[in-house]
Amino acid sequence: MLKYGFLLWATVAVIAAAFVACEQEEEDYVSLEAFGPTPLKRGETVRFIGSNLNRVTAVVFPENIEVAPTVVSSGEITAIIPAAAANGYITLRYPGGSITSKSRIAYADAVAFDSIYGAASPVRAGDTITVTGDNLTGVSQVVFSVEVAVESRDFLTQSRHEITLALPANAQAGDVYLLAGAEETSHRTLSVDGPSITALAPTQPKPGSDTLLITGTNLDLAVSVIFAGDVTVDAVPVSATQIKAAVPADAQDGAIKVVSKAGLEYESPDALTLLAPSNLTLTAGPYKTGSSITISGNDLDLVTGVTFTDGVSVEDFSYDEATGITVVIPATATDGAITLLRVAGDGVATPDVTLVKPAITSITPATIQAGDAITITGTDLDLVTAVSVGGKACTIDAQTETEIQATTPMDAAIAGAGVEVALTLANGVSVTGAIDVTFPLYCFILELPAPDVEIKAGELLKVTVENSSKLTGVEVNSSVVQHILQGSTLYVAIPGNAGGSTSLKLISSNGDATYTINVIASGPVETVISTEMVDLGGWANTLAIPAADLAAAPGTQLKIYYTSTAANPQFKIMTVNDWDNVQVIDDPNYDAQWKVVGVPEAENTSSWSFVLDETMLAAFASNGGIRVGGQNIIISKVAVVTSGAPAEIIVDEAPHTVGWNQESDGEPCPFRINKAQLTELQAGSILKFYYTYTGSGDPQFKFMDANWGQFTVDDPNFDTTYGTVTVDADGSFYEWRMTADIVTTIMATVDGWSDTALVIGGQNLTVTKITIAK
Repeated sequence: MLKYGFLLWATVAVIAAAFVACEQEEEDYVSLEAFGPTPLKRGETVRFIGSNLNRVTAVVFPENIEVAPTVVSSGEITAIIPAAAANGYITLRYPGGSITSKSRIAYADAVAFDSIYGAASPVRAGDTITVTGDNLTGVSQVVFSVEVAVESRDFLTQSRHEITLALPANAQAGDVYLLAGAEETSHRTLSVDGPSITALAPTQPKPGSDTLLITGTNLDLAVSVIFAGDVTVDAVPVSATQIKAAVPADAQDGAIKVVSKAGLEYESPDALTLLAPSNLTLTAGPYKTGSSITISGNDLDLVTGVTFTDGVSVEDFSYDEATGITVVIPATATDGAITLLRVAGDGVATPDVTLVKPAITSITPATIQAGDAITITGTDLDLVTAVSVGGKACTIDAQTETEIQATTPMDAAIAGAGVEVALTLANGVSVTGAIDVTFPLYCFILELPAPDVEIKAGELLKVTVENSSKLTGVEVNSSVVQHILQGSTLYVAIPGNAGGSTSLKLISSNGDATYTINVIASGPVETVISTEMVDLGGWANTLAIPAADLAAAPGTQLKIYYTSTAANPQFKIMTVNDWDNVQVIDDPNYDAQWKVVGVPEAENTSSWSFVLDETMLAAFASNGGIRVGGQNIIISKVAVVTSGAPAEIIVDEAPHTVGWNQESDGEPCPFRINKAQLTELQAGSILKFYYTYTGSGDPQFKFMDANWGQFTVDDPNFDTTYGTVTVDADGSFYEWRMTADIVTTIMATVDGWSDTALVIGGQNLTVTKITIAK
């Protein structure tokens, strides 16, 4: 409550006074020139200045209270202000006449606040309120709780002992103060009545459709209604005892509140239960993931979402008034009830659903070597998303509803009798069988390096092998590489141009074993093949490099270091023996008519590069090598650049829990990668997701554009129905190779409100890093 104070009457004011007098002789003429000081307190002395004031017999204060004056001189008298005097004009009486001041006298007595009340208690907005006390004529405001003030100009009446006013609509119960000048009085307490709720009808309204009738008292004071879920609607007045309110679609079960004009909330004694779907039945089974199920019942138009057991939600479903809700059972659904979500209140559960599971009839052959193919027959095998032997992931080569063909991993750890064969569904459920697995008879690796062990391009890979006597050779990415075998330890020279997902093949006299390893690329490697300095002049000289010095593969760059000696420097590429022109068609400055390439002028050493393709290399090999001609150029060095696989470009290193749900529900959710993070992305690039397996079911990714349109991934483990890719639970990264169409879609699709390039969903995974490898 703000503190107010009375204005201090600090100076004595002399008030000029006019007069009215009866006709008399000049020497008997009475005049009043001034009185004061004013304001004074009752009981104090007031002075009157004028002429012939000694003739005054009475000083009359309002309301008609006479006081005998004290004569000081003929020009001054005094009088004691009576306790009952009111504000107003003063009259001086004398024999034969009287004189009245034209200025009012006011008093500086403190306001006394005795009581505040209405005709009934508690009072309500609009009631007449009476304030009693003393000296109330000086009151300028009556201030109610929460700083609701009524100005004196709005009082109904105001006198010394009483003020009446109408209670404001926004006044609240509590302390009331009187303000006089800048001072406030002590407070009195006022009890203010507000709305109350006694009944709600209907007892179970339909959200978004029905109107709620609220019965109670003082409801004409209500301005709005708040439903559970903090949803506010306007109150529609009916009478002092009833209001109506439209039940919003997003209201929740629970008590309602009416809000008064004073801003106070009054809660209903009973909770409101909103209409929900009921009498739910399901179409007859069997129920198989990927197939449709229809749910019948009452009020299904209220359903806004469908969730299967374990929180597997479905955004796309259809509703038909005649048949009900039809939804496709997602691959990740598990046994249990289906929950129909509604905006109002909790979800409603259907009867339990038991899903079809695959059954294994046979696995052939019954005994295999690690790395062999197996055939699994049975029923509902199209539900299978992953096959493993001894806990190691197999490659699914072909799959139908009754048969799966898979290749077992080249891992000796799975060897043994009765090794488990597990068929795993998208929902994490598995069915199992068993086969016998023996060691291969050819050379194989007993155990690959752990995922966290770095394998770097240009370095040696050390592994332990079995049947080492059978080894005849080693290939990396289909190219023969050097190796050293010391007993059961094999050292493999990883080429400098290797990088990313890399094929490692052990070739034996009686079979081959192929593995996939992750190699950290070393970046471009530059090998100098000529340091001869040649001034080409004006086509007078050339530089010849023998074919034997050009040990290069297709895709290798030839890099020529040069300095220009005049304007318009040019190169021309030919063969050594025949001087045949070689087209450098990948250079935009290549002139097809003259078979020359214009290069920038360079006062200091610069370089020009072009890619050696198969046609060029064949021409150089059969015609003695490369001959470089041109004009206005000095060549200082020539090198071969093996670009290999560049070091990976880090896109994101923040950990992300992969999930299916939206951000708003507080659960793990799809996360986003922005376009600004993918500026290096191009056709042929590999988008690489490093992950940790965190769940009990299948680890899966789902890749979507900015508008949540799913991408089709060229991967045997891609599910075309749900757009998911199942990855290796024992793996550490997943590689997604970009095509020109995919890159265009990623960078061109916009959602209209963000810079999102990719939306990444899934399950049972935490992504720890994302990179681009070209």
